[in-house]
Amino acid sequence: MANRQSTDTLQKSSFLFSISDGDLKELEFFCSGISGLGISLGAISQEWQSLTTNRPGDSLTWNELSLTAILDEDFTVFDEIFAFIQKIKDQSSNAIDWNKSFTGVLYITNNKNKRIKKFTLYDCWISSLGDLDFSTDSTDSDIHAVSINVVYDYYTLESIE
Repeated sequence: MANRQSTDTLQKSSFLFSISDGDLKELEFFCSGISGLGISLGAISQEWQSLTTNRPGDSLTWNELSLTAILDEDFTVFDEIFAFIQKIKDQSSNAIDWNKSFTGVLYITNNKNKRIKKFTLYDCWISSLGDLDFSTDSTDSDIHAVSINVVYDYYTLESIE
């Protein structure tokens, strides 16, 4: 077991997500929460003498990434995400551009806002932009956010020093 020196915990707004295809303007926003990035290898059952044993599966399954994007006062984040989704589907012809290839990057930062982990998501795209939920009962300290789901083929993970 590694000797752990630090007991600092991740802070609430310690996530930054960006997505780009190289041609489009890069979309970047802060998140108050993330869920996903799970990976499953699965298992294959194998008979051996009178036992059934399990061996590692033959394919990886990558779980969808759910993000909670922090909204700004001018709705710039919402507008940019909406426009990004619209660029995948041509509204006039109703055709989807299947050849678009997006790369997403999720940074995890520490409590000093220093980037410590980088997840690079390959062939990813925003699959949904969630409902807006506002109330006149909100206080000044409430953070308004919107849910976003991202699907991808696979990701790589690296530590940043």
